[in-house]
Amino acid sequence: MRNIRAMLLDGAETAPRDMALARHYAEAVLASDPALPNILAACEALWGKSGVAGLAAATVSGSFYRCSSVASATAMPASRFSPGWPVKRRRRRCGRWSMAENPRLAAYLGERHRLTRLAYRYLGSTSEAEDIVQDAWLRFARVDEPEDATKLLSRIVTNLCLDRLRSAQVRRETYVGPWLPEPIVERAGSVEPDSNDAALDISFSVMRALERLSPLERAALFLHDLYDVPFEEIAETLKRTPAACRQMASRARRMIRQDQSRFPASNEDVVRFVAAFDTAMRAGDIEPLKALLAADVEYVADGGGKVLAATNVLTGSDAVAKFMLGVARKNPDPVHTTVAPAIINGAPGLLITIAGKVEQTMSFELDAGGAISGVYVVRNPDKLADVEV
Repeated sequence: MRNIRAMLLDGAETAPRDMALARHYAEAVLASDPALPNILAACEALWGKSGVAGLAAATVSGSFYRCSSVASATAMPASRFSPGWPVKRRRRRCGRWSMAENPRLAAYLGERHRLTRLAYRYLGSTSEAEDIVQDAWLRFARVDEPEDATKLLSRIVTNLCLDRLRSAQVRRETYVGPWLPEPIVERAGSVEPDSNDAALDISFSVMRALERLSPLERAALFLHDLYDVPFEEIAETLKRTPAACRQMASRARRMIRQDQSRFPASNEDVVRFVAAFDTAMRAGDIEPLKALLAADVEYVADGGGKVLAATNVLTGSDAVAKFMLGVARKNPDPVHTTVAPAIINGAPGLLITIAGKVEQTMSFELDAGGAISGVYVVRNPDKLADVEV
């Protein structure tokens, strides 16, 4: 997360609105207001947890009301304070704040989840996507009252992502082995997959298909098909002609359709895979495992050159089954290995840990006949650093 002071220096025009929200936060903390969690969520959406922690420190220490800006209110160290702590102090009158009084912020917060998924579909990184969406607020807050906040926010996020992708191009070209997006891991049973909004589809098969598109092709597709932005406006954003943007979106659709024959695994599919894998390990026979795999199954592993992983995409049920069993037999600590169900990028998958440390995630895609047609394994420790066991 960017430092809150730097954010406000970039967006000085937003300071009056931000200070109004900050005052409301301070009042809620001092008064132990039961609405504090909701106010806290709005603050964190704008400034991140570290920025709000500094604001909490200023509030608890009593220095907040001597400050003229949010930036100065966060000047003191925040390590000893929690942003959500209720504090017994004298209540001060500082004006109330509500979403109704700030429709611009309400529009931003209403789109924030969808925008974060949009940025993730460009970048494949949750931390970078969150940074992009925070930066989008600063730009959104500076413009005149927009006619369509949703379309404007999508264009802002797109521009920011395209800038980020240009700087990341060299890193992608020198990446060791196949590249997979940073997995979004949630505890099994805690969430429902996002199945009603195409903008929220971040399955590995979709992300792999999107990776084959150029950044501009992705932008043309997302803006037109997901946000109904006219090609004339897309042309202004991408600095291309409307005809070129229309052509890029058409090509992107054709590429995506090629992968529409693949479907996410269900919980039952994952259970069958684990059972067949266990049987194959104990009996030394790969046939039970091969029976679940499509003849043209792909095995894609992302180790980033930092851990052992297949450096090429493996194809074929025989090769994939033998490779997975061979890797499992080389496990240095099978006694302390745990294979747990998890939601990986919105669909059922597996989280594998060894001695309490996350070793890898596994995601699956099925063909129309129900056979496993894709196995996606993320082992790069950098991409697993934020995964909670």
